[in-house]
Amino acid sequence: MAEPTIAQVFGDNATQDTNTITITKADLVSTGLTASANNTAEWLCCMKGKKDRPIRSKDRN
Repeated sequence: MAEPTIAQVFGDNATQDTNTITITKADLVSTGLTASANNTAEWLCCMKGKKDRPIRSKDRN
């Protein structure tokens, strides 16, 4: 089974380069996020967790 792409995991607008990963808040709206300049890191991580992609054990390290 092929590894999922970054867009499949984090949303269609997710990108990466050598130094950064960019995940748009618009891709997290379906999880219940109301995009705001004041969203906390904890809230964003929770919303990503709700996006229905389980973390495999090899991804935790």
